[in-house]
Amino acid sequence: MAYERLTGALGQQRDDILAARTAFYVVSALSSSKTNKPKLSDFLPNWGLIREEAGGDDQESADQAGGGR
Repeated sequence: MAYERLTGALGQQRDDILAARTAFYVVSALSSSKTNKPKLSDFLPNWGLIREEAGGDDQESADQAGGGR
């Protein structure tokens, strides 16, 4: 409880950061290129981004192709 008061609520955003950090360390350890190292921000999801701006909705594409229900 005291830890949550200092660092913020435990939850989805914190879990995203922990997962991103794990992926970042794995990719950094396996990367052979010193010039093109990834940044931690490369692995963080951007929840504020609207799907249409990111390239469209997969279900919408399937519906247009005749694969909808």
